[in-house]
Amino acid sequence: MAEPSQRTLWCAFLDDLQRPFSVDCALGVDTIDKVKNEIWSKNQHKLARSDYPELDLYSPSSPVKNILTKENLVHLHPRKRILSDFPRSNDPEIDVVIIRPQEQQQSELGDYPERGKRVEYEYERGKLPYKPPRRNTLLGSLGRAWDYQVSPHLIRELRRRMLQHYTAFIENRTDKQHVPLYLFLSGAGTGKSRNAAELHKTAFDCFNGTHFPKNDDDELARREDELARLLENPFVFHITMENGTSINTSRDENPWKAIGSRMLLQLLGEPDNTEWHQPFPEDVLDSVINQCDLETRAIFIIVDGLHNVTRFGEDAWDETLTNLGQLAHWGGFVVVCATSTVSGPVEHILKGSRRIRVSLPCEPLEVPTIDQKPVIETKNNIVAEMLVKDCDGHGRALEMVSSLYRRGLLSGDPGPDVKEIARQLSETYAGTIPDEPVALSMVKAVMVNKLLKKNEFIPGTQTTPDAVCQNGLIRFQSVEAPSAQGYLRISYMWILVLCITYPKTPFFEELQFLDYRAYRANANPGEPGRLSWEDFESIMVKVRKIKSHAFDDGVQVTIGDIHRGAVMSPEIAKVSFTNYHLSDIVSKYKIEPTWTNSSNEKEWKIETASSETLPTQIIDLREHKHIVLNGKNASDADAFLSLDSISTRNEVHQYKDIRDGSKVKFNDERKKAAGDNDIFCLFCTSNSPKLLQFVPYGSVVVTAKNWNDYFGPYAARSFIYARKAKEKKSDEEISLQGKKREYSQIS
Repeated sequence: MAEPSQRTLWCAFLDDLQRPFSVDCALGVDTIDKVKNEIWSKNQHKLARSDYPELDLYSPSSPVKNILTKENLVHLHPRKRILSDFPRSNDPEIDVVIIRPQEQQQSELGDYPERGKRVEYEYERGKLPYKPPRRNTLLGSLGRAWDYQVSPHLIRELRRRMLQHYTAFIENRTDKQHVPLYLFLSGAGTGKSRNAAELHKTAFDCFNGTHFPKNDDDELARREDELARLLENPFVFHITMENGTSINTSRDENPWKAIGSRMLLQLLGEPDNTEWHQPFPEDVLDSVINQCDLETRAIFIIVDGLHNVTRFGEDAWDETLTNLGQLAHWGGFVVVCATSTVSGPVEHILKGSRRIRVSLPCEPLEVPTIDQKPVIETKNNIVAEMLVKDCDGHGRALEMVSSLYRRGLLSGDPGPDVKEIARQLSETYAGTIPDEPVALSMVKAVMVNKLLKKNEFIPGTQTTPDAVCQNGLIRFQSVEAPSAQGYLRISYMWILVLCITYPKTPFFEELQFLDYRAYRANANPGEPGRLSWEDFESIMVKVRKIKSHAFDDGVQVTIGDIHRGAVMSPEIAKVSFTNYHLSDIVSKYKIEPTWTNSSNEKEWKIETASSETLPTQIIDLREHKHIVLNGKNASDADAFLSLDSISTRNEVHQYKDIRDGSKVKFNDERKKAAGDNDIFCLFCTSNSPKLLQFVPYGSVVVTAKNWNDYFGPYAARSFIYARKAKEKKSDEEISLQGKKREYSQIS
């Protein structure tokens, strides 16, 4: 009888002998080396850290249920060809035993560590009952009870990327370039964990009609329906490296097994899984999911706090990221998502890989709610509204404001309460607040909207934006995704944190506006200290003063440097002058005219109004060291300063709060306040596209549309100053509530 041309070898891993699998071989043609390659191809999820030549294959000379030793295993040489009687096994079920390189390193045969029960021995494939993650596994703070806020940016990106992922899956394009690793990379307290915990629900809602209408294309609609069914009842694993199950180098063998043990803990529902041998994540999936499940249910594997893996060293960090990517190939439609406070190392490691990654956004929060009811009532509470704006959507800061609100502390003069919030935040984040020189450089970059690269040093420091953004106090706003260029963004609340941390730094002293009492007085007509239009003008002047202090005294800067975020012509952006650290003063009398002319070109003496700390004095504006708030009822500029440039010129400011920006007569405003060679800056709180479409030469424009870009941490309060001050002056001016849409554009 002729020898058969094919032979099926039954192979099993040393640590998984109960689960043999088959490899078909051509007799007399295929070698043991070819068998290794086939084994590696079928088990990439187990062998992500190895290449196939590193595998050692053995044939058992006695049944494998006996204790394995070197004496009862016969090594198979890679060059040997497969024959009908080679390899020869004396086990009825297994022909080849596979030993991975890490197992060889861990122990000699016969001494393989058995620390407790092994999940692959205790449960046949698909027999371990699935248990969903406990509620709030990834969440441990006050905000866990808040309603989840769905970000429009997130659902658009998630829907697009997940549909691409599913299309590649059904077309069997399962290589690294088509199966992504999903990532939430953002600072502490910014919502990474909440977004990750809700990811499986958000994904389902992207395709079940909740967020998007049915597709008009029949083929796409059918595909989206298929994906929705797959996402409706998924297997979900929530693995946290924080919140009570922090990764531990003395307890956890390695990061990959640490992830596997936390997956097992979820399924067993036991408070401690130390009696179990730490499994690989793939072994846990094998035990709980059968082939039938793969066809009907998606799998979500969420790893929260991935940055903690760095405790095991850089190699472990690299290896874990690689393994997470490989886990997406385990079988079925698998979504692997990780969160981390650091993005630089992640991007550096993945940059050398063809692995596609999807960076999902963490957007700032709106006013939080529980059962759709706000936890902080802002509608008739301007102090609470201002505090919420000052938090700029940072979850941890909002939690502290919420705590004050619940205790009824936002009454009277809330300034001390706000300082207490800042003090608590300073203590909470004490280990992550930048050193004073870094903090100074960082805030200066914020105040002048300096364009930075995420992983290059902030000027004057040895720190990158990516590093300072880890703590969540600061955000990095990319110019456009996935650009590495962008701007640092910091909320006013975090400005106060830095002011409290470094109380003796002059620059930080200039940044403080603890003016909540004025807001409260404005909401209660019987109280003194209400906001006035002069208060709004004062804050505008102070912002310009702060911008001058963001650059060194006596250096050359341009109009574009100082007023980045505003709209201006390219020619004006290049106009240079010597920067001086400005002082802000108020003119005793209204100054008219405010443009450069023969009478003030060389010398411009101005008498200042007295204040609580300074008597009236005479200053020469041509020393270029002051910004002047014009006297009351001035018809020309509201504020002005002298620029030390080659030709004498002024920078004049006009502040407007009107309902309809299209009614602004730009040329008239410029002519009455500025000369031909002067820089005219118009600040208008309405949204007027017409003003931004064509900005005349010599002019700088800020409207509601770019207000936030220009004013940064002072955007909300400067805007509210304008609106509330006008409410006091005239019933004809629109209220803050009446202009909710415009206000939200710049808040």
